[in-house]
Amino acid sequence: MKTSARAAMVGVLVGWVALGPAPAPAASFADLPQDWTEVSLLRDRLSMRAPKAARPEPPPYGIMEAPEAADRRLHLVIDSGPLRLVASASEMFRVSPGGLAQLGPSHMKEMERRGPVGPLSLAPSATNASGLEILTYEPRAPAKLGDAHLVSGALTRHPDGAVQILNFYVNDPALADLPAARRLIADMVASLKPGPRQLVTGTRVMVGGSNLVLVLPPGYTAYRQVGTDFDVHWVEHLVALGQPSGRLGIYSGHHPQAGRHPANARMEGAVLFGADAQWYVWEGPANLANAPRFHREAYVSVPGTPLTRHVFFYAITEAESADLQRIAESAAFPVKAP
Repeated sequence: MKTSARAAMVGVLVGWVALGPAPAPAASFADLPQDWTEVSLLRDRLSMRAPKAARPEPPPYGIMEAPEAADRRLHLVIDSGPLRLVASASEMFRVSPGGLAQLGPSHMKEMERRGPVGPLSLAPSATNASGLEILTYEPRAPAKLGDAHLVSGALTRHPDGAVQILNFYVNDPALADLPAARRLIADMVASLKPGPRQLVTGTRVMVGGSNLVLVLPPGYTAYRQVGTDFDVHWVEHLVALGQPSGRLGIYSGHHPQAGRHPANARMEGAVLFGADAQWYVWEGPANLANAPRFHREAYVSVPGTPLTRHVFFYAITEAESADLQRIAESAAFPVKAP
């Protein structure tokens, strides 16, 4: 079981291999039929109009990996002959309580500093579409990430305060059609609206249509990643945009990852899923800024089945570690829905 932990801006390199039959030849994105349709992004977090031929896909993933959860990341692929444009949408699991004007520009500066795309031009101000804030940007110079070229992007802030990011990429053949690609992107961005789904936090929840129940304190949310023969339930801490946070995972399947705890990890008793268990507990270096410091993991066999549950998390602060431990120890698989 593997999942990507890279940042949304630089961690999703677009795969250009078309799936299924090759699209009909076309000379330009301008040649696409004008029968546009409403598309749901990030499982109803955002809504956007796009050409009817646009198809949602998970980002590329390895043979031993699960597809990225649609709650977290989604690609919208648009082909016109050999030309390809991909809109990569990601839930950042970050909040900007005072709006994008408060934290958006500083976040973009940090993206410039850490990312491979170089300087970015940021719109003077955010626009508002039905309560969705939209702050657009584009690279000041050609920006290639793997086999994809970044054309532009947008930070969006849902009415519930959480922030998403959309990046628009084209392949090599589409560079000859950039004016049409930019018009297509501008029309799609102008159509963005908030979706009806809010991030659930501060309550007892059944996660992602599974039968896992968690008690989430305020500021934490959860979703489900579905593999071929395993599930991973993730808990994210909704900290301010630009701030680091920890993350909790609960794997249930036949082939859990090998333990990551060091040989000198200490052991603490716990009750997980109603059974006695042992936490492996260790700490990382305390002198690295924003580095995960507090770590725990545990393995729990499911009686009468070949399933193993692997519970693991890292945290930045002691308070966050205590929160994630409480959430993990609240986990239950009741026979009936709560």
